[in-house]
Amino acid sequence: MLEREDQLRIEQNVRRTAMSSALRKIYALVQRAEGEQRIERAATIVAVVLLVSISALALFWFLLSSRPRAPLVIGGPSAPVVTRFTPYVAAWAQRVEAQARTSCTDFLSTANPRATVVLTSTIKSDGTLASVTILRSSQIEGLDKAAINHVVTAAPFVAFPPALKVDTDILEITREFQYHFAPCTGS
Repeated sequence: MLEREDQLRIEQNVRRTAMSSALRKIYALVQRAEGEQRIERAATIVAVVLLVSISALALFWFLLSSRPRAPLVIGGPSAPVVTRFTPYVAAWAQRVEAQARTSCTDFLSTANPRATVVLTSTIKSDGTLASVTILRSSQIEGLDKAAINHVVTAAPFVAFPPALKVDTDILEITREFQYHFAPCTGS
């Protein structure tokens, strides 16, 4: 038989081994729990990111669907494209050009007899002018302001015909205006 000391040593080793085995099992469980918590945290983060993305997409869709439907129409001699907007753009151009003919723009001279201004006018479906912006300046500040003023004073324009109102809320008309030297006559 084993001596008492050997027996105690063996029992201690068995306890140690059992303890270390139990500790290893507990440690593995703790690691698994931490891993599950990490997975749970990662899943939560992914869910939040997806929710924010879906919300952003929904907001983007709402903004796109609620914004005015505005085709870009380029008119004038430089782009004689015939579309369903052509009659409206032609009437708009006649009105603006008539306004330009009635005002005196004495910004050109015999030394500098021509200038061109490219403007974009945004018109609402009821014919009111939403904005006028210069796309290409004439490099003559007074003439650029006069060109904008011609569009502003020609407004309001005719409301869109029913065929345009069906799918158009605003119309952007880009037009090139050419100015030629003609001395103003005083009245």
